[in-house]
Amino acid sequence: MTKSQPMDQSIEGITKKLQADDSEAPMLLLQRAQLYADKGDEANAKTDIASAASLVKEPRHRTDQAVAAVERAFRDITIRQTTQSGKPGDPLLAKYSALSVNDLVDAIVTGAKDGKPDQDTAAMACALAIKADTPGNLSLDSGRMRSLIDVFHTAATTADASGECVFAKDVALCVKSAALRMATGLNDKGKASGSDTLDSTRICALKDSAKSIQAIWEVHDSDGSFKQQACRYGASMYMAVAYAMSTYSDPQNSEDNYDIAAPLQGIYDFYIQQVWMVGTLQTSTAEEIGEISQGILRLLTANKPLFVYLFITASSSGSKGSNSPVSRLLHMLGTADETSSLSEAKGRSLALLIASQLVAAAKDPENSAMFPENDTSEATRSRAQTRMAPTAAITRLRLEVVRLVDEWIQSTIQLERSRGLLSAASLYEGGIGSDLLADLWLKSGWAEDLWDQGEFDKPETQLSLLRFADACSTDVAVGKQMKNLGNGLVQELVKRKKASKGGADLAAAASVVLAKWSGVAASTSKQSSKTNEADSGVEQTGDNSVSADIDPIDLANIHMERIADAVGQSNVSIDSLNSSTEKAAEALGFLCLKPKAKEHVARNEGFLKTLFALGQKTSSVSLRFSIIMLIRNLTMHKPVLSEEQKRMQQLQRLGKKAQSGAGPNASSDNNSNTGQTVGDDLKQEDEEDAKLDSA
Repeated sequence: MTKSQPMDQSIEGITKKLQADDSEAPMLLLQRAQLYADKGDEANAKTDIASAASLVKEPRHRTDQAVAAVERAFRDITIRQTTQSGKPGDPLLAKYSALSVNDLVDAIVTGAKDGKPDQDTAAMACALAIKADTPGNLSLDSGRMRSLIDVFHTAATTADASGECVFAKDVALCVKSAALRMATGLNDKGKASGSDTLDSTRICALKDSAKSIQAIWEVHDSDGSFKQQACRYGASMYMAVAYAMSTYSDPQNSEDNYDIAAPLQGIYDFYIQQVWMVGTLQTSTAEEIGEISQGILRLLTANKPLFVYLFITASSSGSKGSNSPVSRLLHMLGTADETSSLSEAKGRSLALLIASQLVAAAKDPENSAMFPENDTSEATRSRAQTRMAPTAAITRLRLEVVRLVDEWIQSTIQLERSRGLLSAASLYEGGIGSDLLADLWLKSGWAEDLWDQGEFDKPETQLSLLRFADACSTDVAVGKQMKNLGNGLVQELVKRKKASKGGADLAAAASVVLAKWSGVAASTSKQSSKTNEADSGVEQTGDNSVSADIDPIDLANIHMERIADAVGQSNVSIDSLNSSTEKAAEALGFLCLKPKAKEHVARNEGFLKTLFALGQKTSSVSLRFSIIMLIRNLTMHKPVLSEEQKRMQQLQRLGKKAQSGAGPNASSDNNSNTGQTVGDDLKQEDEEDAKLDSA
């Protein structure tokens, strides 16, 4: 039995547990991530940790233990030691491995003054990096640590941009290991020190290191090549120094025992405004973006109030373009899946994770303490608790995101407009669109202009508009308004010929949007639009004359034909068509919530055979999931309710509207304007239920 076989068996066992019972899913995912990490499979480890992080947001999985475990896992994966460059069998490596840490550091500093080390110096750096691979094994004093930082930056300055500077990577790894050892506050035996003297010595070393790093970058402020090389090899080193300093600061305690507030803010600001901004340029590789983004997540977890304040206020300082953290985040989200490179695709997924974590932190009142406009009076705290008043942090973040997205979407430059639509779509797909973009829908005429301009957009931009319409329609009120204004254009796009430029893609995307809208009751009159405006807080514009819906059966036929075409293309692999067939299966699943379409699809025996064949051929998990959900909707029966049960459901819906102040009878003003009674409301509910049943 090989060394990895027991790990493989354990991974398989955990996978089976996850399939059988998801009640402990976050903890099981973290256990499997640890096994993947021990095997060296960092990609799968990160995937499992990200999945666990998403699950702990759900109420049924959100426990203190699960949240703490996810945060520890993020820390472990971001500070995990990288593979060293040397080989244990190298003679020079064996020669220098016996030297002490201090002797190795002194020799490296002496032999690498010009940034171009000879063979012996490189071997010594590798030997030191191997010592750093053992947790708690590398202890450096302040002077030697700063000397290694100088050596690293000299090497980064002279490194060939087209090659890999192994020496710089080894030196950075040593500084990183030493910084993390200081972060844990351990003594030489790996136990908690509990010594104020030792902690003071370490925090002084970390402060000196942070000051040295920032001073070197100031010298090379206009040298873009240096910054890119330094980020490429030293991003994890910068993160380690910032993280180590944060462990000596209590985010919820204003008392500063080590005079660390100012230097900690300086190194955090450096990582956000320099390392993050340089390391996420379009020229960066997927690995570089991944490492730097993981560092961002680690620093966010370590000190949420400080990170939230610096990340948001930096973007409010008047920076233009993508020269601010929030705009860079949105820029990464605004990349099209179909045309993005590997690095852009990875950057987009990590940017969405960062955005969701940032929103969660900004909504917590405890993380708004550093904002000048934050009011911590007893009256304000009471009001926030009873009415869920937005915090200063989330308010500032919303203003900045709305400003940037609106500016891009309103642009006459098609590339910018498409970027704005895609970034907004990504936010809704990530479940945070309502948190950040709600104010867009309150702008007078904004949604109407969105669709008016859409008629004249290029096909690529129209695809972005359709994706945005698809994503934001998960919000019922927004979906209703989008259907009111965009139904006509979307129906036109469905009829686009395959021969026209982008016609096939537009028709496919438009048919998905119409499927989503098939369950949305759009307004058909000015009176009903006024009611919708009161119900949702979303401004209704225009005359609200809505095009008649396409018959659900016709839409179902379109998607069934697309799925059949995908299976029938013998010269093309199924997996190369995953994106389009997945959208078709997802849209068909929505349509099958309507009895008329459900009956039509369920009776098509030929299509059902094709559907099961597709599920067996594809290796895509997401496509299989869409197929399973479609089959679920086809086989799920609507519960038969008694008249009393139906009436209770209607009353519950009316009660929710009244509590939110949105229903027609929520206030005396509304009653005087509409003249509606509870009986009228129940009659309206009956009519809506009848429409759904007969559809």
